[in-house]
Amino acid sequence: MAQVTYADIPSLTLWMRDSSVAFATRKQDIILTRVDRLLEDYQKSETDPGRQSLILCDLFLTIDCWVKSFHARNVNCEKGRYPAMMNLFGAVVKQLKVAFVVHSDVELSNALKEFLGLGMSAGGHVTDQSSPLKAFSDDERARARLWFKDGLAYQVPWWENSRSLKKQLASSYHGYIEMKRGEMGGQSPSYCGFVMTLDREIYMRKQDRDAHQFHSSYNGGARVIMAGTMLVRSGRILGIRTDSGHYKPGVHNLNTFLWALLMFGVELSPIAILDHKGEYVASADKFLADNYKWSRYLDGRESEIEKLRAAQTASGFDNRAKFGKRDDLQAPPNDGAKPLIDNPYEEASAS
Repeated sequence: MAQVTYADIPSLTLWMRDSSVAFATRKQDIILTRVDRLLEDYQKSETDPGRQSLILCDLFLTIDCWVKSFHARNVNCEKGRYPAMMNLFGAVVKQLKVAFVVHSDVELSNALKEFLGLGMSAGGHVTDQSSPLKAFSDDERARARLWFKDGLAYQVPWWENSRSLKKQLASSYHGYIEMKRGEMGGQSPSYCGFVMTLDREIYMRKQDRDAHQFHSSYNGGARVIMAGTMLVRSGRILGIRTDSGHYKPGVHNLNTFLWALLMFGVELSPIAILDHKGEYVASADKFLADNYKWSRYLDGRESEIEKLRAAQTASGFDNRAKFGKRDDLQAPPNDGAKPLIDNPYEEASAS
């Protein structure tokens, strides 16, 4: 296949042609089919620049996942699609730099971290420093990760007293625990705590105040995209609740989490969205349709900035360095540090 270079976001027809591989079907690669759908939506949204910018953000994260899956030797990620995928990523990066008014790849990566990410609240910092926080071990974290196949969530059985690594259909009731959390009340029956990191890795396992393990235990309190509790039965996600006192997610964080579920092939219509108090809001598909607006993300970013400012004045915040959080919204240090959202475009530039 000839080298593909896009000066702009390609049409779906052009993309389908350039990313086709002989004797390979697209439907086996769920990330690829999500890219296809996003490009189709991008074309249909030409009169709505804000929506197009959100689609570009989703494309950035989706292509990032494809590239990581490719390098992890996922058999569904065909080598022949790699050049087209990387050049599509280059076009997405170019357009997002315009949207966020930045110039370098690192600046864009950090702008996306600030725009989509979720930092710790003042209460989260205080809790972690007074309890103190106990982080999940590497083994606990690995066994807590959710994997998806045919729209169903699978998990290594961390709840069993065994060393089996065979994945089973995930069920959240294994991580349910009765607890009181101020205005949020108790945990919804059979719901379990979860987080999604900036690179769309989802983790779910039992969290217990008495054991000093919270939403921050998955990654030491670093920024995530979403945190809360969810209901999963026999691998089917049936409910999502925005009840993380540590992170206090907003509408835009939940939207971004739903983007990832779509990429994993999860059907949104059966999923109930609950607010932080446990009250029903809407089905996930309706929630996403109603809140798929650039303004929601701008409002969310302002709320996030205010939340982090409040955290900076909280008691004990000066000790946050021991958790390595870097939650303040400021220019990244010029020390060559790797962006918190990996940028596969850098790999293409270096090759």
